[in-house]
Amino acid sequence: MHKTAIERKQFTEGMLIDLGIPYIGHLPAIEEESETQLRSPQEIAKRILVLTYLGYIGEVEEDKSNVVDFLKSENLWSSASPIEQRQFLSKEMFNPQELIDISWRSECVWILLWAIKKYDKIDLPTVEVSIEDILDFLPDFMSSTEEFIENSVLREKSEILDQSDLLYRLHWAVRNCDNEKMSLNPGVVRERHYAINWLTYYEQLEWDDITTDT
Repeated sequence: MHKTAIERKQFTEGMLIDLGIPYIGHLPAIEEESETQLRSPQEIAKRILVLTYLGYIGEVEEDKSNVVDFLKSENLWSSASPIEQRQFLSKEMFNPQELIDISWRSECVWILLWAIKKYDKIDLPTVEVSIEDILDFLPDFMSSTEEFIENSVLREKSEILDQSDLLYRLHWAVRNCDNEKMSLNPGVVRERHYAINWLTYYEQLEWDDITTDT
């Protein structure tokens, strides 16, 4: 259903009231649908795959070179960001913070899978996704990614912007309010917000530079 930016803001605020989640009325509306550009489903699918294989080498660092060769053979290497390419190629072991950051990217993968219709309903960001759930929707390990990429279909812009507006306001809530009363997972909120800002070309930024302003 088409909504103006103000209608979308009001719709989200109504949801937050029903859920008992705090909000502030002066937090601005997000962009109008007509002003918003979305990434292509193929670009999103490639981002999902890059993040997934980055997550894998976070667990099995000795397999970096094999993963790099695979990404290059599948024409996915250019879809890795500059920071990700350095991580894939580095001879150094990941430090503890890098491993934490990489593991959180599974939450980005989950919302991006939703955006390209790999599953139907995305729940509120209350619990972390399991790797098993993600793998159910992906090509087998080190197998052809062509069908996965080419068959990806983007959701309606209105659906994606509804989710973007919701995450924007949920992120404000977890940053500014008592989260124990809301049962939201701040890390899941943050990562989903990050991914959807990339998907919607927020501030025209690319993956390494995305911000999650509230």
